[in-house]
This record gives sequence, C-alpha cells and structure tokens, in this order.
Amino acid sequence: MQSSEDINDRVLFLMKYLKLSKAAFAESIGINPSVLSHIASKRNKPSIDMVISIARIYPKVSGDWLLTGLGIMFKDESSSNLKSIVNDSIAELQLLHDVNYQSYTSRLKSIANRLDSLV
Repeated sequence: MQSSEDINDRVLFLMKYLKLSKAAFAESIGINPSVLSHIASKRNKPSIDMVISIARIYPKVSGDWLLTGLGIMFKDESSSNLKSIVNDSIAELQLLHDVNYQSYTSRLKSIANRLDSLV
C-alpha cells in the first residue's frame, strides 16, 4: 500500500494523522517550524536527521513506509511477537505429532500382539 507520492507528503500526512499543528509536530521532532514549511512547499526534502528523529519520537511509524511509501504506516505490534508465536506453534505441533506418533505406535503394537495371538 502506498499512501503518498514522496517523503514530503508522507511526513505531512503523518503530522495530520497525529492531529498536530506544524509547530507542534516540528517541536516534537526537534526542528524549526520553518523547516517543516519548506518540506510542505517541497522546497526541501527531510534530512536524514529529521527522519531519525521521527523514528525515535514515533517508534510505531514504519521506517519502510516513511522512506519509500511502501507497506503500512504503523508497525503492527503483534508482528514483533511473530517469531515467538511461530516458535510456540512449531513446538505445539511437534508435541501433537509426538503424542499422535506414540498413540499410533501403541495401537499398532496392540494390533500386532492380537494378530500374533491368533496365529
């Protein structure tokens, strides 16, 4: 999903989404409001220091989205736990597999014993 054409637009979109004035947003990321005005008019692009400030002050904002416009604007908190969820699921599946294997093995041995007693 691409929400804006360039980084200037994305910075302004973020500011509006956060419902902050230019002055409040500029203050929050430690820049002069005139810098934000230059970005709004597309006279200048955001500096790397400004992008880093946004990332530090607003850690849920996706860096990929901010820099490229690709992906989602905010990081999904659950994605940070994805690895542990996957690992837990794998462990649970392994346990189920082991229990089922033991159950099937036990059943097969029981059937084999019955067959042996018939012979």
